[in-house]
Amino acid sequence: MRTPFLVSGLAVLAALVPLQAADAVETVSPAPGAARLAITQGSSLSVNWRVRDSAPEPREVFSTRGEFVLGGVVVATVSQRLSRNVPDGGSTSLTFGETLRVPRALMVRAAKRGLPLGYRRAFSDTYSMNVANAEISLEPAGSAGAELTLSRIELDFGEAEEARYVTIEAGDELRPRARIRYGGSGVLEARWILADPTSTKGETLFQTRQVVRRLLPGSGNKIDIEGPVLPSDRPGVYELRFQVENGGFEEAPRLIYHVR
Repeated sequence: MRTPFLVSGLAVLAALVPLQAADAVETVSPAPGAARLAITQGSSLSVNWRVRDSAPEPREVFSTRGEFVLGGVVVATVSQRLSRNVPDGGSTSLTFGETLRVPRALMVRAAKRGLPLGYRRAFSDTYSMNVANAEISLEPAGSAGAELTLSRIELDFGEAEEARYVTIEAGDELRPRARIRYGGSGVLEARWILADPTSTKGETLFQTRQVVRRLLPGSGNKIDIEGPVLPSDRPGVYELRFQVENGGFEEAPRLIYHVR
């Protein structure tokens, strides 16, 4: 005789407990998700934040601030608050527009340090206060009409005669240098790659020795880039190349050195 009472009691209790939304703010996605911006001047970017939110009651959906993130560390903030009121309960999709002003100093700083720069926002609502966030990737580029172009690259070992082939003793220190002439401005992306004596006698296999990510400003047209200390512990012939990823320079200049 107690079972019907127990079932009805549970039903009343369930009716008194408010239903919880599935995460309330469910997803956030920015458009665009990535952008290339000039490093020669400050830039503006129009961003639309698309937010999916669910809750059984009217609520406010909001983001209190934006954050510029460099290499995972917050380096600047935007105090502009984005907010929309949702008058009814239920699931809804909202779009928040923002005109983002990106300081030139941040783009230059990211380019010089070779770290990714991002801009992120966290969104919540007044029903559950849970947080969902998203981030835009901001890539440094040359100014409009003055993109980086490489016209000449010469390699040497830093000797007065600019030797492209040297013989050294085992254990000697050796560093390469790239002499670059360019136009425009932007971030040079390249790699020093090396084939050691185990591969130079047969099929040449290269391994990356150092990644280069260097800001080339529009105020100049030439730059010297020093490479890594090269291995000299194993006798034989080594082949070194400077492989450029951008700037319209397809040839990979090379150097040869012999350890005896």
